[in-house]
Amino acid sequence: MRNRWLLGLVVAALCATSYIAGRIFHGAAPTAGNSQAPVAIADGTAAEQIGSRTIDDALSRREWSDDDKAAFRKAASEMSAEGRERLIRRLTVALNSGQMRVTVRRGPPF
Repeated sequence: MRNRWLLGLVVAALCATSYIAGRIFHGAAPTAGNSQAPVAIADGTAAEQIGSRTIDDALSRREWSDDDKAAFRKAASEMSAEGRERLIRRLTVALNSGQMRVTVRRGPPF
């Protein structure tokens, strides 16, 4: 029960982080000394497909590994805030419902 509470807390923190990252990558106000707002690194749709594929692969193995975590984090850094939230929600449901076990050695699952 404690692990689910902790995972919920991590998800809430990641949602807040994804909102901030989304503001930075997609139209945040220009910073001092910079006349233009930052632009996205890559196409959010392609990054969402990679993130979704990472979750699908892990579900087929019934295991969320360090490699999955790394691939998901890389894709999440390049997708829209909405896409990130959608995939984090999907991953959280899969983890909390026992559809796969977490084998990440250090830190949070994503």
